[in-house]
Amino acid sequence: MIQLKFMTGFDAEKSEGFQSYSETLSLMVADIYRDEAMRKSFEQLHPATEYGYIERLQVIIDWAKQFEQLHENTEWDGEWYETLDTFLKEKLF
Repeated sequence: MIQLKFMTGFDAEKSEGFQSYSETLSLMVADIYRDEAMRKSFEQLHPATEYGYIERLQVIIDWAKQFEQLHENTEWDGEWYETLDTFLKEKLF
C-alpha cells in the first residue's frame, strides 16, 4: 500500500482514515477561504513567504492531521462540522 507523506501516523489499514482526512482537509480549506474573517486571520498568522502559498497549505494539512488524530475514534452523530468549525476558530482567533 502506498503511504502518502501527509498520512504518516494514520492506520493505513483503515480506508475510512483517508476518506475522513480528505473531507476534513477540503472543508478546512473551503471554510478558511470562504469566510473573510477566517481568511484574514489565517493570512495574518501565516503570511506568504518567498516560497509562495505552499507553506500555508502545509499549515492546513497539519491542522487536518491534528483534528483527525484528536478525533480518531469518535463516532459522529451530526456534530462533525460544528466540532471542525470550533477547532478552526481556536486556531485562528
